[in-house]
Amino acid sequence: MKLYFAPLEGLTGYIYRNAYEKHYGHIDKYFAPFTSPADKCAITPRDRKDLIPDNNKGIFLVPQILTNRSDHFIDALKELNSFGYKEVSLNLGCPSGTVCAKGKGAAFLTEPEKLRVFLEDIYSFSENQGLSVSIKTRLGYKDCEEFRRLLEIFNEFPISELIIHPRIREDFYKGAPHREYYHYALDNAKVPLV
Repeated sequence: MKLYFAPLEGLTGYIYRNAYEKHYGHIDKYFAPFTSPADKCAITPRDRKDLIPDNNKGIFLVPQILTNRSDHFIDALKELNSFGYKEVSLNLGCPSGTVCAKGKGAAFLTEPEKLRVFLEDIYSFSENQGLSVSIKTRLGYKDCEEFRRLLEIFNEFPISELIIHPRIREDFYKGAPHREYYHYALDNAKVPLV
């Protein structure tokens, strides 16, 4: 079994990650809190400080990108690659109201055809550059049944890992996870699952 360290915005920055690794360790991958690229800034100075290799020595860190624009994702991926990262993760799971109001995170799941075009763009670029992109997703926005269509789309791409939070956006982090949909993924996914 592999152990992954989930991100918590404002908490699990490089100081926390390094302290955890020093005192406990045994983590296969640490996921950084998401960075959200914009037109004039692929990665903010604050996020850059959290992600630079000098602040993450001795740990396997996977930066997370939160956007619904493929050009922004690719700009951030280029900058992260210049830091030496060969793997990043697309965040399609954030349920925050401010994130979803911009059509990002879990809200992007409501537009499967737009998502499909986005994934075509980013995987075309990442494969050409030899870079891996994993995806963190929820089952959907309002209904777990949305996941069936989403999984069909995900199966079209070379996703390095599909990290499934088996809840919908409206569940946030409460209630029982919808395990039957994770079982559905086990039976129907063509990509590695987490």
